[in-house]
This record gives sequence, structure tokens and C-alpha cells, in this order.
Amino acid sequence: MKWFKHDTNAHTDAKLDKVLMHYGAKGYAVYWYCLELIAGKISSHNLSFELEHDAEQIGARLKVDSQEVAGILTYMVDLGLFEGSGERITCLKLFSRLDQSMTNSPALRKMISEGKISDKSGDVMTCHERLDKTRLDKTRQDKTKTPTRKQSRFTPPSRDECASYVEEKNLYYVDLNEFFNHYESNGWIVGRNKMKSWQATLRQWHLRREKERKATQAPRRTNV
Repeated sequence: MKWFKHDTNAHTDAKLDKVLMHYGAKGYAVYWYCLELIAGKISSHNLSFELEHDAEQIGARLKVDSQEVAGILTYMVDLGLFEGSGERITCLKLFSRLDQSMTNSPALRKMISEGKISDKSGDVMTCHERLDKTRLDKTRQDKTKTPTRKQSRFTPPSRDECASYVEEKNLYYVDLNEFFNHYESNGWIVGRNKMKSWQATLRQWHLRREKERKATQAPRRTNV
């Protein structure tokens, strides 16, 4: 494809405006450069609308750090400016921007006039159907992702719970009243953070008191 439509007010698009807000000229350059790369490969034999270049190549050409390019691409996929499936990035919306005058290929002109394209399997579908299929595939991938385990919310223990745990684990260096009153009064805070496990804190308290006790009971060396 030699060229594609580029509206003069494209920068006013809400999604593209967000790219400008977050990344400035770099984000704007990455967006249009990627569209040019995709459109440049469109032919009657290649209607994948896929970005074949990776972040390293794009960054090298635009003089933008490849890590930043990867972040910009991810952000634009999240916004819906591109479609993403794994490491594959496409822009199927480009199909609606094509015009018969952009190509001399009779086959491509026919596809454009009929509003239909063929995927790699040979199935013919409209642009909207293909977009829906892409969204469906992405939804399926999201459902197969392993859900992250939520951290259980901390619940302060009772004095009896602390006493039982001290007895169970033989934490004989722990002064239970000192421990419980200390954390009960400070809202169960360890350092500057909310306590995550009172059992772990009890064990740590025991180890610290044990070291202190042993240090005070260590025999002093005498000079001979």
C-alpha cells in the first residue's frame, strides 16, 4: 500500500490525546510510524495488518529507548489504538481507512469495495467480524491467565491466641504482656508498616529477646 488516509484533526482523538499527554512527541511519533509500517506491508497477499517490527527496531529508527517504545505500544494496545495478542500487534481499523485509489491491485480493490478481507486460514470475513474475533481471542486468553492470589487481610489476635501460640512454639523468651500491650497500643504496626503476620512477629520477638538474654549472660573475659 503506497499511502493511507490521515485526518488533519487526528490529534484531537481522545485516545491519541492520552498518548500525547503521557508520552508527548515520542508517543505520537511511535503511533504514526507503526501505522506507516503496517500500511506499507498491506497487499492482496498480506492483509494481516500486523506490525512486523519490534520495539528495538522502532526505537533505533526513532532514536527512542526500546524499553520506552515497548511501554508506549503496550499503552496504546490498552487504549484500543492497536490490537494485541501475546507479542503480536495489529491495527485492523486500518482496513476502514483504505480506498481503492490507494492500490493498483484488482484483487485488493475488490476486497476494499466489498469490505471483506481473508485471514490466514482463508476464511473471508468483514472487518468488523475480524475485530470481534480478535477481541474474542483476547478474552479467551485473559480467562486462561492464572489469577493472582489476594493477600489475606490482617486480623489482630487476642491475648489468648498469642498465649496459645507462645506455648505451642515454646517461645519462652517472650514476655507476653509486653508483646501484646506494645502492639495493641500502636495499632499492630511493625516499623512503618501494618503487621502482616502476628505469628511471625512473635517468633522474631522471641529470637531478639533470646539474643539479648544470651548477650547479657556471656562471661566476661579477664586480662591475665
